[in-house]
Amino acid sequence: MIKITKYDRMLRSLLKAKRGKNGAIQCSRCGRSYPLDDCAQVHVSHFFGRANWAVRLDEENVDFHCHGCHQYLGANPHIHAEWKREQLGEERYRALVLRAHKTIKELYGVKKGVYLDQWYEQAKKELTDF
Repeated sequence: MIKITKYDRMLRSLLKAKRGKNGAIQCSRCGRSYPLDDCAQVHVSHFFGRANWAVRLDEENVDFHCHGCHQYLGANPHIHAEWKREQLGEERYRALVLRAHKTIKELYGVKKGVYLDQWYEQAKKELTDF
């Protein structure tokens, strides 16, 4: 089991602020709406798993999925890949795949800890804008 970090909690808060509408968040796949505070029904779902720090906090790698869609896509990675490709479009999908196969150092030119600190501070600033 991968630990939920302060970065994961910040990402969830930031995405809720950006993607939430009228006090609700929608499943990216089926469109069903849930209250913003209903963590049990709406999951933060990573296309490339949370163990991959290069894209763990990448907003294009993360969707909100209801429990049913999250389980279905997790059990059917080929369908998840088709869905993600359609969602992002071919160019953005390929760019995400390329980012997922690099290290943080290769992508951002800094060590993981420095990147995480910078990302967190930027995310806090963005969150205050909402």
